[in-house]
Amino acid sequence: MLDGIDPLRTGEPPLRLDQPGHSDDVVIADARRRPAALAALRRPLPQPITSYSAVGEDTLMIRSNHTTRGGRRSQRLLVLTTAMLVAAGVLSACGAGGVGSTGDDGQVTLKMVAINLAQIEDLTKLTAEFEKGHPNIQIDIVQMEEVDLRDTLTKDIASGSGQWDIATVGALEVPLWAKNDWLVGLTPLAEETEGYDVDDIIKPVREMLSVDGQLYGIPLFGEGVFTMYNKELFEKAGLTMPENPTWPEIADLAARLDTDDQAGVCMRGKAAWGDLLAQMANVIHAYGGNFYDERWHQTLDSPESLAGIEFYINLLKEHGQPDPAAAGFPECFNLFAHGKAAIWVDATSAAGSLESAELSDVAGKVGYVPAPTNLPGATPSIWSWNLAIPATSTQQQEAWEFISWATSKEYVKLAGDTVGWTRIPAGSRASTYDLPEYQQAASAFADQTLAAMESANPTQPGVNPQPYVSTNFVAVPEWQDTGNRVAQYLAEALAGRDTIESAVQKSALLLEETGVAQK
Repeated sequence: MLDGIDPLRTGEPPLRLDQPGHSDDVVIADARRRPAALAALRRPLPQPITSYSAVGEDTLMIRSNHTTRGGRRSQRLLVLTTAMLVAAGVLSACGAGGVGSTGDDGQVTLKMVAINLAQIEDLTKLTAEFEKGHPNIQIDIVQMEEVDLRDTLTKDIASGSGQWDIATVGALEVPLWAKNDWLVGLTPLAEETEGYDVDDIIKPVREMLSVDGQLYGIPLFGEGVFTMYNKELFEKAGLTMPENPTWPEIADLAARLDTDDQAGVCMRGKAAWGDLLAQMANVIHAYGGNFYDERWHQTLDSPESLAGIEFYINLLKEHGQPDPAAAGFPECFNLFAHGKAAIWVDATSAAGSLESAELSDVAGKVGYVPAPTNLPGATPSIWSWNLAIPATSTQQQEAWEFISWATSKEYVKLAGDTVGWTRIPAGSRASTYDLPEYQQAASAFADQTLAAMESANPTQPGVNPQPYVSTNFVAVPEWQDTGNRVAQYLAEALAGRDTIESAVQKSALLLEETGVAQK
């Protein structure tokens, strides 16, 4: 049991949790009073605790030193929720049985929790084909919004309840959860599966989902970043988009195309790490900056990073969409798809919908070129939603059978023939872009999408080395909290409620604190 953590000063004793599979016990106050609970964890932090952060309104994440079976010291994450704290016995009561089950007749039901996206809707429709070939396995897919999905998975895996056999896990969480022994390594399973072809998975995506050479998630679909522009508006204005634009060139074109009826450019400004900060990271890298240097010192207030931040905010203020701090991906899509923005720099996954006459007024009128950059070596970001097996699942072999089917070359063809070739799960396998059917259906953007994906460099997206593997986020457990808070500071500057200098200063202090926790 750890010493040195004060209980809440409410007269109530702290609760003691024994986390199965971990060598350390944790004493923590009720997380329903999160501010007081955080205050009770005083610095300097007692060993083996090295850092803590808040995740949501009722969850505390504790990072503690841990000794592995081989005697190696590493770090573990203990995610403590209100439910665990109020009823500490739930951890030992849950076990790892989960909801997924095997009946007396050998029938297996796999429980899968997934993000609520069109690709998952299509997968749900097509699972009947899998079940025909695997009559002993049934698939039960539960879809959730992204925030709820992360919260549900984090609590379930951390508590060891084993509710899920398969999960869609984002590119941020895969390596973090793998290092915490929350996910099953998939490389041995993939190598044993005839014809699966791991090397066909787009290399930068594969690198982003690997730890020590082992894959812990298989991309169902992925996306890069490129520049989309309205060819009709450009032609009317007598302008030409460069084949490889720089950010200053984008700003100049946006200024010329900005009118009362349309924005010159649209980019994300919403205060979230996956919106404003993720897109701004591409510009920061393009100007030679980054979030951290190799030693985990924050570099957001460096001249290079500051130049990228100032460019992004000023471009949106001067020639961007109305109320730029309120816009995320859906808002920018709607503006661009209805001819209300001339340029849009965002995810390659938008192209399929833009080329659909049912969803877009600009179908057939969009040009696609690489994401802007100013410096050789600065590369665009990538992201993927991936299928993974929680380590708590008791049906891992059956779970892999489904994952290997849903991420196979054969599934891509099945999806194309069934739901349509512009709706296939793109951005995962390089061979997809060689299929004649897909090339015909996605001729406007297929090659540009693959080029954007393959040009990404997760190990070093900027011109200087970084201590983590990711492109437009920082792969640390605290990023949900830290990234969102930094995005909120910068969104205040974008909305005109704070200065850029003040927002960067506050962000830099927060990043430095997060960086210290990684050392």
